[in-house]
Amino acid sequence: MESKVSGLLAPSHLRVNLLAFAYNVDESATFSWWDHSQDNDCYQVEYQIVISKRAVQLLNHDYQIDTGWVQSSKNSAVMIPQLEGHLVENEVYYWQVRIKDNFGNVSDYSQPEKFITIQYLKKPIYGIWSPNLHKKDDELVHLGNVAFIRSPNFSLNTQEIDSAIITAFSRGSEPEFVQGFELRVNGEGAVIGSARPQAYYDGGEETAIYYNRYDVTQSIKNGLNVIAAIIGGDSPRRAFFWPA
Repeated sequence: MESKVSGLLAPSHLRVNLLAFAYNVDESATFSWWDHSQDNDCYQVEYQIVISKRAVQLLNHDYQIDTGWVQSSKNSAVMIPQLEGHLVENEVYYWQVRIKDNFGNVSDYSQPEKFITIQYLKKPIYGIWSPNLHKKDDELVHLGNVAFIRSPNFSLNTQEIDSAIITAFSRGSEPEFVQGFELRVNGEGAVIGSARPQAYYDGGEETAIYYNRYDVTQSIKNGLNVIAAIIGGDSPRRAFFWPA
């Protein structure tokens, strides 16, 4: 088809598994984006997705995965066969997409977005446990337990860091109550949350606890950093975990 002056804009609203910041991503991930054009009779006919492990690698066109041009009008639920065997678990990846329209015009690459791959736990997680206090007869659990914990100071070189991600959840032994937490990075309130339990996980009798991941890149600083948490537990039987 004859080319025309391009009104084709870079794709936006990038999503992995329909999430702006996806984690637990594996090889079956699906990618989506919005197409934009100032022309009414313009539509996508091809796309190209590139993926790198560092944001600077995208800028330098140093790609770990490059789909090349794929003939397709799809911009949702797009799967990438090249992911198989190329994703490392518990890693941050950055990706961009560009498209070609039916007049042969090529858009700029989208702004980079990131996702985190799934982590498979291979060893038990150890923690500091409070005593297992038993209720007497019809005694109610005691409310209002709060703990403050803080990490040792640790040093970071921000020039070597693209993204800083915290994985966190809280869970007590009284499933009818919520154990919430507030996490602070260098004194800044970063995240607030609690665990997300799912009973009868995968059709079995076990209860899965879904953790959350938070982007705290804007809260870290060059040099010494510290992470602290205020944890509220509605039960005297609780556990507090802190990474070594």
